[in-house]
Amino acid sequence: MEKIDPPNAHEYGDDDDNFSESFSFVTSSTLTFMPGQFEKTTTVSVSQNAGNNYKIEAAAQNGNPSQGIPNQVVKSETLTVWRRLWVELDQMAAPTEGTDPNQFNPATKYTPGASGDRGDITKNQWMDGDENSTPSNEPTDFDVKFQPPKPDITLLQEAMLAACIEVKEVDQLGDTSWITGDSASQNSGAWDLTTPFVKNLADLTLAAGYDISTPSRDVDYNNSSFWCIHGIGAYEANTGDTWDGNSVAGEDNYICGVTFTGSGVFLIFNETIRDIVSTKATTKDGKTIQRTVSEIQQLVVLHEVLHMFGLIDKMKLNGTVNPLYAPLGDGPIMRSDWFFSPTCCTNTFFK
Repeated sequence: MEKIDPPNAHEYGDDDDNFSESFSFVTSSTLTFMPGQFEKTTTVSVSQNAGNNYKIEAAAQNGNPSQGIPNQVVKSETLTVWRRLWVELDQMAAPTEGTDPNQFNPATKYTPGASGDRGDITKNQWMDGDENSTPSNEPTDFDVKFQPPKPDITLLQEAMLAACIEVKEVDQLGDTSWITGDSASQNSGAWDLTTPFVKNLADLTLAAGYDISTPSRDVDYNNSSFWCIHGIGAYEANTGDTWDGNSVAGEDNYICGVTFTGSGVFLIFNETIRDIVSTKATTKDGKTIQRTVSEIQQLVVLHEVLHMFGLIDKMKLNGTVNPLYAPLGDGPIMRSDWFFSPTCCTNTFFK
């Protein structure tokens, strides 16, 4: 019996394209049948790499090839490895009013219509609303106070099927046996659905990511038996990357999401997404946002999770092209082009 690698159905698939196959798994075995024995069982191991596919070929030594009588050969159907990616989805708590840096100062609150029209909005004000609020005449350095929603994994679930990965949200209202390694969370041994509200991250370091993630992380992503990453609906990134009028001169600074390498954590910055859509942000080279809030939220989730699989951005934060970016391997989702056009490629996922 022999384990073989058939071509993938994917357009880039080819023979012998299984990932990490060469060093760890038996590819063939010989079964000997005694007189009167008609059945035997053997075990064939496959990898844990999603998308790897196999056929099992059994060749009986019952012919005489030299005399033109071939051995009888039977092949199985294609066997494909599927994996399940669990996502623990949380969100920051609802913000409050006050004078703390992570609160909204009542002294700068804007009330729509209070002066008879909406033309009196000034810089550094804020108003109550949600992630879809679009106040008229909004300056770039204006915020809307709302609880950031959980990351939307709808597009992620659809897109990852092409990689033979099923994405599912962790049920945080059910079985608490999922909860492992959460001793530093707000409620050890119980589900934490929110993390404390932080208006602006200190920076985009791994430590800052843990500061946001740890209070609500309940499932240990290092579990050896399954994948589980952590996605959090956050407000804004660090000051200077929020599209609030305080960007570095000459750069287009708005960060809509971030993945912290090695942590299994990604954040989605919902106020920044609302801001660039509401103000129709235009880059220094004249490109204007053409996506809706919901589209950007879903695309950013997919983009950030793909970082965890090794894909890299085309553009660096300083606006220069990343020389490691590969158009075929990293693809259109790792470019920023899709912000500025109704579609970024012919793939229906991104239209």
